[in-house]
Amino acid sequence: MTKFTFRFLVFIFSKIKNTLVFNLQSYTSIFTGLFRYTYTQKNIKSNYIHSNMKNSTLLSNSFLSSILFFIAFLFITPNVFADGTKQVMPNETNGTSIYIVTDTNLGGSVSGPYLGAPESERIYFTINDATTENFYFGLQARMRNSFAGGNNPLGTNFYYQIFDAAGNSVAGPFLMGNNNGSAGFINNYAEAVAGPNIGGATPGGYTPITFNPSANGDYYISLYSSYDGGATVATGGNTINGLDQLMFLPYFDFTVSTAANNQTEGRIWSRKWNFITYLVEDADGDVSTANVPNPTEAASFEGNFFVYTDDQVILEVDFEEGFRPFGYQLAMNRFGVVNDDTDPANDFIADRTSKTYGLGTAPLLDNGYQVFIASPDQNVFIPSPEPSPVVANGIIGCPGSYFIPITLQLAQDTAIVIEFNGTPGYQEGTTDVLLESFENEPGEIFVPWDGNDGLGNPVTVSTISVTVNSFIGRTNIPMVDAELNLNGLSVNGVAPNTNSRLLRWDDREIITTGTVCDASNALNNITTASPTFHRSELLDGIVGPAHAWSSSNPDDTVPAISQGGNDTDNLLCNDFGNTRVINTWTYGSTVETAPATLDLPNCDGDTDDDGIDDITDLDDDNDGILDTDELNCSSGFVDLAQTFNDNTSNPVIVNNAYPFNGVDVDMTFEIQGGATWTSGVNSQSSAGVSGAYINTQPANTNFANGDIGVYTLTFSQTVYNIKFKLGGLDNLDRADFTASESGFNVPVQLTDINLGANGTFTGSSVVSSAGPGNAPDNSVQIEVAGANQVVIRVGKNDGNAGTVTLQIYEVEYCLPINSDIDGIPNHLDVDSDADGCVDALEGDGTYQASIIAGDGSLGTNVDANGVPETAGSVSLQQADVSSTDPNVSSAQCTPVAVDDTLTNLPINTNAVVDVFADNGNGVDSDANGTLDPTTVSLVPSGTANPASIVTDANGDVTSYEEPGQGVWTVNPTTGAVTFDPDPGFTTNPTPALYNVEDNDGNQSNDATITLEFQNPPVAVDDNYTVAEEGTVTLTPLDLDSDLDGDTLSIVSINGVALTPGTAQVIDTPNGTVNVDAAGVITFTPDANYNGTETFPYVITDGTDTATAD
Repeated sequence: MTKFTFRFLVFIFSKIKNTLVFNLQSYTSIFTGLFRYTYTQKNIKSNYIHSNMKNSTLLSNSFLSSILFFIAFLFITPNVFADGTKQVMPNETNGTSIYIVTDTNLGGSVSGPYLGAPESERIYFTINDATTENFYFGLQARMRNSFAGGNNPLGTNFYYQIFDAAGNSVAGPFLMGNNNGSAGFINNYAEAVAGPNIGGATPGGYTPITFNPSANGDYYISLYSSYDGGATVATGGNTINGLDQLMFLPYFDFTVSTAANNQTEGRIWSRKWNFITYLVEDADGDVSTANVPNPTEAASFEGNFFVYTDDQVILEVDFEEGFRPFGYQLAMNRFGVVNDDTDPANDFIADRTSKTYGLGTAPLLDNGYQVFIASPDQNVFIPSPEPSPVVANGIIGCPGSYFIPITLQLAQDTAIVIEFNGTPGYQEGTTDVLLESFENEPGEIFVPWDGNDGLGNPVTVSTISVTVNSFIGRTNIPMVDAELNLNGLSVNGVAPNTNSRLLRWDDREIITTGTVCDASNALNNITTASPTFHRSELLDGIVGPAHAWSSSNPDDTVPAISQGGNDTDNLLCNDFGNTRVINTWTYGSTVETAPATLDLPNCDGDTDDDGIDDITDLDDDNDGILDTDELNCSSGFVDLAQTFNDNTSNPVIVNNAYPFNGVDVDMTFEIQGGATWTSGVNSQSSAGVSGAYINTQPANTNFANGDIGVYTLTFSQTVYNIKFKLGGLDNLDRADFTASESGFNVPVQLTDINLGANGTFTGSSVVSSAGPGNAPDNSVQIEVAGANQVVIRVGKNDGNAGTVTLQIYEVEYCLPINSDIDGIPNHLDVDSDADGCVDALEGDGTYQASIIAGDGSLGTNVDANGVPETAGSVSLQQADVSSTDPNVSSAQCTPVAVDDTLTNLPINTNAVVDVFADNGNGVDSDANGTLDPTTVSLVPSGTANPASIVTDANGDVTSYEEPGQGVWTVNPTTGAVTFDPDPGFTTNPTPALYNVEDNDGNQSNDATITLEFQNPPVAVDDNYTVAEEGTVTLTPLDLDSDLDGDTLSIVSINGVALTPGTAQVIDTPNGTVNVDAAGVITFTPDANYNGTETFPYVITDGTDTATAD
């Protein structure tokens, strides 16, 4: 198998370990083990210290005692609104509470959402609409002192304070109540599950404290004990039953809701939750006191947690039944086993592996993702779309230096499978190849491949099948000091993908700590990891529950195999997770492309496959722009710039020769076999030779016997269009030439200068039978299209030992220009500036996109110099215009957006415009690509409300308000534009402008969206007076109107439809209406009738109708 790894969410679990100092009058033994206490320790005088248990010392009159906390990590799925006890504690039997430790006494540590806590440990709530949403909360706070003989009393000086995201206090500090009925006090589990009683809507719930935010955004709440009215945090215990620096909240609830009790879950989050498990039990061992919540490792954690990653993926992690955590921290981040997830030095490849910290310090796991106890509200925490990679239609490079171009829509990790074994998909250990690339940014990337199959054999086929897999939402789950994980874990996607996710891990870096395993060596770990088993490849994951562990060498087995009773013997040093960070990772969404068949470059010295080798070819990428215009070439010969004379060293070394624009040549001149130096190697000059040349003279050479000189010219980087001359070839001298680029041979072309019939050329070798003569006589020219090393082997070729005197002279070469820094020089790159517009369209030839070949060139129909031409032999050679300027593109590459007009729209309704449809002026188009609907961007008018303008992460305007008219909005997925009119606005809005980008990132012109709303006509009753037996002419349209200015006409009178141009007689109840052919209307009452006559008529504006009498 071949695997390449490059650079590119994370559940992180960190154990809280506590150190206790006891003064016991009767015990003298040293003990370790799980956190155990008896109920007879009423005489214990304790001073709580919070630090790493396994690195701390317990001092007493007669013993030292080390208390170890077993940490496990569990999650729950919410089934009701609001966030709190109801989610983390789905049943009353096993409790989970927030844990707040603020002990700085005697060097202790702090953790939890206390006043002044670091950003990672704060509890945040997010307000989306401050005009209607409030924050409701309540809790029960208890001091943890049962280990000292106490009964975990209710806190009496417990405060809260609320801050905005900038750290400004917006509420408090306020003292929390601690008795039933107090605002913010939760008396029991039932009240916590029922939630806040908002406006009397939930009588069984608790009475909440209400915070009314003044603005949208993130806020955080600090919860802490204080001795000075909430100004500062209590940091030391004052009595045995008053450990105010050690608080836990067995019941808590945080709810975002309106005053009408419209609650929204998934708005409460932290980057590192602080929890401790508990049971309701006899905490102090006194049967006369009430059972109370009591922290204990005997309680299990029974639920799920959720993460919203930095790339907007939502995942749910589920630990299987049987975890029994104690005090622990839960965080999730991007890189894995790290101290700070924002540290630029983080390296996923190195940090994803499980680690042993032993006697050292566990990682801090700070600054991770937003972690939720309910599924995040997707109206606020918007999920990412699925990734959709695009594979290029060709591979570039040559064997040993291939590149597979891919266009990525989203930042991601990427796997490429090249299939050779005939079985669909990737099979490890076969000829299939897996290429992995991490930390990829959106846009075009080039993934290298060495041209070998999975077994290391050079590929000889002309086409290959390539599949690309895109991975987003990378999620590591490192668990700190989690001794046992017998049943593994599972991960499910929430958005954008809802499938079970595949799990991966690599425990091979795990090492043992110590050699003895007994109760006094709790920091040791004698279990081993398999040196070969891992699931670290992108395509090697399996569905959970998986990655269970107990003792040595865990694998795929679930439940994990225990050894020697390690899971029940209360020893920690034979548990696989002890003093280690065991990591598992997954991805939130994976998309695979269909297999694409790609051509492999010929790499026979003809990069553009036009039949003209690169050395002769004046246009190596067939874009019509000559290579000399796309390279930085020396003007004439490059000066040797060195003076030397060495006839003894072997090899002779000359560095920094032939310098040009920061590039130079290091040269070695070595004699092999029985060859010796005569005059050695020296710099000279001669008439007829431009500048100094290098003269070499090895003696006793015999090519057939390997007695030769070997001259190596190594350029400090790959250079192109290398040309130099070798003179002095006489008397059966032989010279062989090879060239290479990054270790792979490339073609060399020899051209005779003046040997004539005396030169015998065989491939890249020459033998001269000319008479004596040095440069510029008896010379050949050597040309290499591109290389970083040229090697010359010289010696006599007549079967006899002899001296070979040769001269290297008149060196010239070109430096690559790589405008888009993609690793491909411009003269080989069909899109030198990576602007999505190929170079062939950015020259002065003004060619149309229709003539561009599939590889982005002008095709392989070329002249004898390799310059593209038409079928009629018309040269397509052109000068460059903008091929190196990413800000300038040919009009042929720019997408065209056309105006859209929608008419006869009903008033008082939203108008939705599909800007990609033909709305009267044709459709938007792109001559050399496809339009990307996710890039549609509005262009606010000059009268738009500046405060209303909303942009996305790419700077595209997605919404703005036209004051007094309504709001324009873009659908981020389809690109459709919606106009939502203000109430009462019925006229045509100010037209909106928009633009769109294509798949290459080129932006279109601004197009106009015009909306015409259709107002119905208004018909007004008409009154006329006529004498008995008289006649009156009717003009009913005189009083009628149409807001749009449409022409009105009468369509019926008294229910009889009118036929234009036809005379009609229409009876009414007491008369007759006559309509002549010209449309003149008269009314004649019946004979002898006097009184009131009424009849209706209907008018139209061509779209709508109205009726009047």
